[in-house]
Amino acid sequence: MGQPLFQVKDIVRRHGVIVRSSNYSLYGDISRRVMETIASCVPAYSIYSIDEAFIDLANWPLPDMTAWARGLKARIYHDVGIPVSIGISHTRTLAKVANRIAKKSDKTAGVLVLDRQDWINLALERTEVGDVWGIGRQFARKLNAARITNA
Repeated sequence: MGQPLFQVKDIVRRHGVIVRSSNYSLYGDISRRVMETIASCVPAYSIYSIDEAFIDLANWPLPDMTAWARGLKARIYHDVGIPVSIGISHTRTLAKVANRIAKKSDKTAGVLVLDRQDWINLALERTEVGDVWGIGRQFARKLNAARITNA
């Protein structure tokens, strides 16, 4: 990941990898359309990157956050045509943990709300320390050496 193609040409050849060039104009357009859909559905949000946004739900009472998030996910798919995953929790870091699980778990169908402490504890227990937002590879190695392996 992040290596120049010429450094992995043997792997590409050996595994028959098909290489395509990036289309940043298309990515930017899709991102803009996703963000516009989000903006039309929420009171406040902030764009974090081309493919991530944080929605502030603190002062917006929702009787069922999971149902609401599933609706937003469906709306984005309908309006833009791409699948997204949604993680909701008390902090941005926990929301990213929830999103990571939502992406990988068939049970969540792309949406996970971590709002109960027992669920948060279980999610953190199952999250490798290197997968926590802001912890880089070198710091993860140090933590692992100190026998800290999960969040």
